[in-house]
Amino acid sequence: DDNFLQNWVKVSGDGTGFSTDSDIVTITNGTVDEIWKNESFSPILIATYPKLVVRGGNSGAAAKIRVTYNDDTTETFSFADTAFILQTSTLNAAKTSVKKIELIAAFFASSGSGKFDIVAFCKDTPLDITTYIKNFSVVHGPKGKSDLSFTLKNDASRFWTSPNRINQGDMILFWANDTSLVGDK
Repeated sequence: DDNFLQNWVKVSGDGTGFSTDSDIVTITNGTVDEIWKNESFSPILIATYPKLVVRGGNSGAAAKIRVTYNDDTTETFSFADTAFILQTSTLNAAKTSVKKIELIAAFFASSGSGKFDIVAFCKDTPLDITTYIKNFSVVHGPKGKSDLSFTLKNDASRFWTSPNRINQGDMILFWANDTSLVGDK
């Protein structure tokens, strides 16, 4: 995913800013909040995509993501954990759409950084690997290529019937650690 390679613009801050390997972005603050925005996308309709899914964390700063709604009001979601976590937040259903995203490394007592990996708008909360996935295996190969296999627990036809039905055109996105995983959950 190369979602941090273009269209991010500095809003404010005096830190070393925005650095990315195209997959993960690190935003480092100085003595004030470091804020970067992206508003180069078509508005995200909340009725269709009511969930904001972000994988992020912080180190000496508070990693936050702020969305701006169609009426110019904002809502901010924070990461309390220093470890990378996948966090799902529900957007304000009274709003129509999201028109801007801001990534923030908020200043505390000293400088620090916020890291972000995934920023996605989804129809529903992502599946929990410990609840719905079993016999998963990820083997990382050369040049970022990986092999993934898994079995989806389809108890009582959960994923064959509405509202949980997985259709042929649906995208299933997996994130795996940067090391090989093998498990049976």
